[in-house]
Amino acid sequence: MCQGALYVLYEGASRLRLVGGYAVDSSHPLPTDLELGEGLLGQCALDRQPRQLKDLPEQFWHVRTQLGASPASVLIVQPVLRGERLLGVVEMAGFRQPEENEALLLQEVLPRLAGAMAIMERSEAAKALLLETRRQADEMGTQTLQLEHQARELETQQAELRATEAWYRGIIEAAPDGMLVLGADGHILMTNPQMDTLFGYERGELIGASIEHLVPQAAHERHVRLRDGFIASGGTRQDGRRPR
Repeated sequence: MCQGALYVLYEGASRLRLVGGYAVDSSHPLPTDLELGEGLLGQCALDRQPRQLKDLPEQFWHVRTQLGASPASVLIVQPVLRGERLLGVVEMAGFRQPEENEALLLQEVLPRLAGAMAIMERSEAAKALLLETRRQADEMGTQTLQLEHQARELETQQAELRATEAWYRGIIEAAPDGMLVLGADGHILMTNPQMDTLFGYERGELIGASIEHLVPQAAHERHVRLRDGFIASGGTRQDGRRPR
């Protein structure tokens, strides 16, 4: 055999792919992919039947070298099987039919070729898995850096918030008048010592209590409406009345 080509059918694939050639003529490049059933090689992959053609017409195929070219007279197309599974197809062209010992050698070589192709396929799968693992590791590394950056930003924001809260609390506690901070739900979030003293409570005792706690019982319902309106308007109010 003077020229040859090996096509592989990867597991789960629907097309044959060229993986190697022998003495291939660059002026007549081999197709990199073949459909199952396309040409003699594709048909061999489809029905898994070997083919040997002889006495080929002169224009069928030429074996070329740097010194000249001559028409091939024999073509062999052989499936590469491992058990019931097709791993690929090998195609060879030459000037004469293989002799008996050469044909027997080919039949002995094909199972070894199938084993080598199975190892190659596993190696390619392992390489693809390694590349995917590295890609995922790179993505995780990038995400980790992003999370660390976000954590630092959040820590900075929390520190700024704590500083602002401390500054705000300092202003409220230093105020000469009684002051409190009310949440949107009507519960007290902060009081200053003057406010606690004004209403006769221990420091911090009013935190979490409803503002209605400081309003006479008879005025609770009306005060809720007033409170909601007050909060909605964003206004401020000073009040020194003690609950009765």
